[in-house]
Parts: sequence; structure tokens; C-alpha cells
Amino acid sequence: MSRRTCRLLLAAALVAVGGTLLAAAPASAGQPTVGVQMVDNHYLPSTAGVAQGQQVEFSNFGQVAHDARDRSGLDLFDTGFLSSSGEATVGPLPGAGEYRYYCTFHPEMLGRLRVPVTADRGQVPAGSPVTIRWATTRAPTGMVFDVQRRLPGARRFVDWRVDATAGATRWWPSVHGTWAIRARVRDAGGTDASDWSPVRTVRVT
Repeated sequence: MSRRTCRLLLAAALVAVGGTLLAAAPASAGQPTVGVQMVDNHYLPSTAGVAQGQQVEFSNFGQVAHDARDRSGLDLFDTGFLSSSGEATVGPLPGAGEYRYYCTFHPEMLGRLRVPVTADRGQVPAGSPVTIRWATTRAPTGMVFDVQRRLPGARRFVDWRVDATAGATRWWPSVHGTWAIRARVRDAGGTDASDWSPVRTVRVT
């Protein structure tokens, strides 16, 4: 297990946002591990959905050696050399985002892990609170979260939380319609980042 992963697991169980403390969501305990198979020469599935706080197990079912290495530039995971029938578990990932990875032995082998943003309510009356969560813990040292939202009827996402270290916020939307929210993990001192997460929608009535 990497030092970065250890820091993530040991992060505080509470996150502070705007003076309000939000209890951290349950991490990977009790959640089944997501499985990704390595075969000659691709990953199955090539795109896997992963819950916040969940781990991923890579298993080599091929006849030759493979690995899985993060392509984001954040150096989040690397299974190392896995011979036939070898296994390695990585994660949990820092938070919501899409994480591309590849096999260093076979560059044509590409995969993605997609971690979504969550909302405790999918539909709320205007002015009612909803908790939006993009991570189960605070950002690991040296990393931050960027969160964007798209207003009802708008075409583009706009920044909502930038350089955030907390993993969640409580929000009181007032504009009626369907909002869209996405997030990513970024190097606090640079531009390396995951891709944007799958979009989470909240309908305000």
C-alpha cells in the first residue's frame, strides 16, 4: 500500500465546510471490491464504476505479464508486475473523478475507473438542503478537489468549489430545474488532475 493511500485512510472522519461539520461517509469497509480482469491484451471491463472509498482488485487472466498504472500524473496507483494469475488491490481513490490507466508492457491496453459525485437527495424543494459529496475524507496532502456545477438550462459547467480540501458541502439550491454537478482531483501545486467525474443531477422543484 502506498504512503498516499495510507494518508487517505488515516484522514479525519469529519470534513468542515463553511463552518458546518459534515460526518464523513462510510469508506470501503463492507463494500465489495470492484474487480478488473487483465487479458491479452485488454482490461475487462475497460471502464469500471467505483464508489467513493471503494478498492479495485486487478487480476491477470492472461498468459503474459501485465500491470495497471495511473495516467493522470498524480501517481495514484501502480499494480506493479503481475504474472499470469497474479492479483493486486489498489485504492481507495482520493475522490470523484475519472481515472485513466494503462499497461506499461502493452500501451494499447487502456482502462478507466469512474468515481461519481453523490447527493443524499435526488430531488428537493427550492431552498431545502442537500448534501453533495465528492470524497469520503479530506483531500490527501498535496491534492485538492475542484467541483463544478451547471445551472438548469445552461450549456456549460462553471466552477463552484476550487482548491477544496473538504470532501462535501451542504447546499440550499433555489433555482428550479435540474442541476448537474461533477468533480475531479488535482495536484495542488500544478495542473495534473483526474478527468471529470460522471455527472450527478439534482432536481429542484
